[in-house]
Amino acid sequence: MVPSVKDSQQWAESVIQNSGRLGMCEMMQELNHFGLGDLIMLSDHEIKYTSLGGKYVGLEAIEKEEFEIFRKLADEMDEKKRSELLAKRTEMIERMTRYVKPWREHYIQYKTSPKIDKYYEQLGLFWTRLNFLGADSFPSEAVFGGHPFDLYRSAVMILVGWAWKHLDFCQALRKKHPDLELRNMLTIYQHFDVLCGYMAAALDITVEEAVQVLSIVVLNPENKSVHLSVPRSYLPPLIQLSEESVIKSIAGTLCGSAYFFMLVELQRKYHGDWDRAVNLREDIFRNELRWCFPGEHIYANARPIKLKIGHQYVTDIDAAFFDERNGKLGLFQLKWQDTFGDSMRKRETKRLNLLENTNAWIDRVIKWLEGQETDTIMQKLGLDRVTKTRISRVYLFILGRNFSHFSGDTKPDPRAAWGIWPQVLRLLKESIDSKSYDASDPIGWLDVKLREESPTRKPRPDVIGLDFKIGDYHIVMEPAH
Repeated sequence: MVPSVKDSQQWAESVIQNSGRLGMCEMMQELNHFGLGDLIMLSDHEIKYTSLGGKYVGLEAIEKEEFEIFRKLADEMDEKKRSELLAKRTEMIERMTRYVKPWREHYIQYKTSPKIDKYYEQLGLFWTRLNFLGADSFPSEAVFGGHPFDLYRSAVMILVGWAWKHLDFCQALRKKHPDLELRNMLTIYQHFDVLCGYMAAALDITVEEAVQVLSIVVLNPENKSVHLSVPRSYLPPLIQLSEESVIKSIAGTLCGSAYFFMLVELQRKYHGDWDRAVNLREDIFRNELRWCFPGEHIYANARPIKLKIGHQYVTDIDAAFFDERNGKLGLFQLKWQDTFGDSMRKRETKRLNLLENTNAWIDRVIKWLEGQETDTIMQKLGLDRVTKTRISRVYLFILGRNFSHFSGDTKPDPRAAWGIWPQVLRLLKESIDSKSYDASDPIGWLDVKLREESPTRKPRPDVIGLDFKIGDYHIVMEPAH
């Protein structure tokens, strides 16, 4: 092992900075390819990129901000317990000074104790709840490679706790040896079989099970082309160093994208299991949506409704809610899409699929409604068995789990209200907190709020210009004016 010194640190920082600049250039190429920006050569050594100047720009960024609701809700729910846990951290680091010492002058070695391990497992749990998205991607019992999704999530949580434990052991050692270079202690490698043994003990599973679970969060030669083909891809918690060893990446474990890396690997390795698990999502989404429409006077379908004209299949209604008090009916198409991160290629695929499917769904549902009497609609939806109230108005909703709007010159079909699940949760919470929630008309309320809060009606996010050099080339990035 070679310790980190000033020269090697400067070299590493230079490599990282230039890799980031190259990644930015790749991103500009993708944006240009899919019509989201203009990339031109001003001269032999100067390149200019201008971001999209269409009517509706930055909608993805606006929707992304809605996910802050998950973090805030978790923050509020866990605030007391998390505060109590963090209050003990200083005391825990002081305790850890007894178990840690230098190794080979520059590095770190330590032992642990059941009390320390339990503390950091709890810290890992609260950290993942607060900072990680993707934990709700599948129900706990969904099976991948013979093991439940919950086991993979739990393994990530344990890795997060271990990362915090390592950081705090580094702090404990520097209390005794402040001259030690932190970089030499933070990044560590470990034999993979030893790590699997520790994970098996932590989760009370076999070593073989731990090997399978941990292999899902390792960047290795087999999967590197999948993960590294996208600029700013999801960071891995573990990086294969040799056939026997891995690097335990603090950044990859704590940055919040570990679940997304895990999901990419689950889909890659267990494609059949993934397709079967995807079918379980709709019931979860429909049941969660029921929270927005409480009360015995509102009826909901328990499963998808197949619409037919005569004997010909038209389309499905993923969720239907009928308010008996006012006769209002809400018909939903629920889209639980996988995230596309910073991949413009995946974004384009998701955009085309979403717009094609949802626009066709709106057309077919409206055509079906126009050709049916009210009593027939009630019968086909199964509502005639629970109420005699007639339909006064029908609302259509497109509700995405992760996204529903894309930048461009056109906005979504106005015959439906469009939104995403975090947005619905935010609107519901804000309305309840401000006592403006209309409990007498929840279906109409949701339609109005989604239209009022559409990303297409909000100011475009600020885009900061940037310029940098790579070798002899000068690259200038300018926002659209």
